[in-house]
Amino acid sequence: METMTMTADKTAEIIENAGVPTAATDQFRAVAEKGVEQSKEALSKLATGAEATQKALESSFETARTAGNE
Repeated sequence: METMTMTADKTAEIIENAGVPTAATDQFRAVAEKGVEQSKEALSKLATGAEATQKALESSFETARTAGNE
């Protein structure tokens, strides 16, 4: 029975401390948020580059088609 009491006390202590943000938690959150922001920026740059490439290819294909029809 003593073991159950110790376990219950330990569980209660863990639950009480679970709601308290720690410096490590805050740092982890900050790093994760920075990673998400950097990923969004990289995706935006990739999309911009892909769009520019698509326009260049469309222009090249149109030029080739026009030259082929002459």
